[in-house]
Amino acid sequence: MNRFKKTVFCLCLVLLCFLFVSCKKESAKPLTLEFEANATTGYSWEYTVSDDSLIEIKNEYRQYENPQGFVGVGGKQIYTITPLKAGDVMIRFEYKAPGTKETASYAEYLLNIDKDLNIKEISHTGNYFDNK
Repeated sequence: MNRFKKTVFCLCLVLLCFLFVSCKKESAKPLTLEFEANATTGYSWEYTVSDDSLIEIKNEYRQYENPQGFVGVGGKQIYTITPLKAGDVMIRFEYKAPGTKETASYAEYLLNIDKDLNIKEISHTGNYFDNK
């Protein structure tokens, strides 16, 4: 009887492990947004978020390749948006010189995050898209 209890215990343990692994949620897939930029001009992209508890934003600047060694080569500002919880969020990006209130270009995105942390763009607007 003791051996039977050990066998049942081991089977239950294996079953619990299987259930835990199979029920594990897939991690949230981030959304990437890219904007033309040129860090050498002093202008940079800034953003505001309607509810920063819904998303996490990381950004990086990547300069275009410059094999000729030119000065002032532009690049892309890349924002990686990771959903944290469900809801709708508005993000406004503004391209402006430091210390100024005047915006050279802007882009607004309305995003929806569902209960499974899938993120999708509902709409976008702004003069950044006028020449795209």
